[in-house]
Amino acid sequence: MSRGLSLRLSAALAVLVPVVGVAGGVEDAKRLVSLEVSDGERETLRQGLASAPFAEVAPALLPTLVEGPGVSPSPCEPLLAGARSPRSKAFCAAQAVWSEQLARGEASARADVLVKLLASAKEARTVSFLLTDVCVEAGWSPRAEAMVARVRDAGVAPEQAANCLLLRGDVSKHLPAALRVVKRAEPGLPRTWRRSQVYLSVFNIGDRVHELAAARRNELVDYGFHLLAQDEAEGASDAAYFTARYLGFVLKVPGEFAPDSTLEKYQGPHGLTPRYFADTVKNALHWREASRPWSSRRELGDSAGRPVPRR
Repeated sequence: MSRGLSLRLSAALAVLVPVVGVAGGVEDAKRLVSLEVSDGERETLRQGLASAPFAEVAPALLPTLVEGPGVSPSPCEPLLAGARSPRSKAFCAAQAVWSEQLARGEASARADVLVKLLASAKEARTVSFLLTDVCVEAGWSPRAEAMVARVRDAGVAPEQAANCLLLRGDVSKHLPAALRVVKRAEPGLPRTWRRSQVYLSVFNIGDRVHELAAARRNELVDYGFHLLAQDEAEGASDAAYFTARYLGFVLKVPGEFAPDSTLEKYQGPHGLTPRYFADTVKNALHWREASRPWSSRRELGDSAGRPVPRR
């Protein structure tokens, strides 16, 4: 073979490599996450897969992304490239392709692929991973909403699914089911787990909470105060403080029930004293008592219906 022909053949092969990568999207995606691939081949595959059909490559990349890098935080930072394990390299390449795919093309098409994957997912970690992308995807649709509602009701990652529906769907429509999710939540770490923490996680929806119809907002607030009183009675001061502040936000109370943090009585050697946080909770509970109708206060008072004196 002449030198000129050899050079032309090499150039043709160099052009052909990315094309082959696109044509064999499924197999290339599987090879990308293989632990036996060299760094150079993995990079060539990554470049080719960036423009491959998402519907082809996503199922092959998903298990590696769910499994994770097997190392601690920020495994894909450039400075760590030389120290990565084969598993970490496979994860970083899969993550790069996944991110590039979600940033290109038609949003509705990407969303359809994610919803199909979610429909077939069984394992909780896979469901949770997909929910994250389904919820932020620009192509949110009635089909996506229906699928996430199915996930919520099936009890696989129900708290994450409930939060997603409140963020992306009709907040008043989805509130009752979200409250049921909180009430049914099972303890995680028995010594530190509080139902109020689940409540705050599910209803962490920012200003969307102010879009609630009045009746739905009252349901949210009533249950929140129930949890607040429970935390306060059981000495869970940290949980009670955050619940009080959240209720203040929902109710648009100035300062969210927190007292003036500049007062001398709240200044400690290392910041705010415990009294500041305790007084925030007290302010919320006092507001609740003062806002109750007299008929409701009788339940909390003495036999004559007088409110219990505040201490």
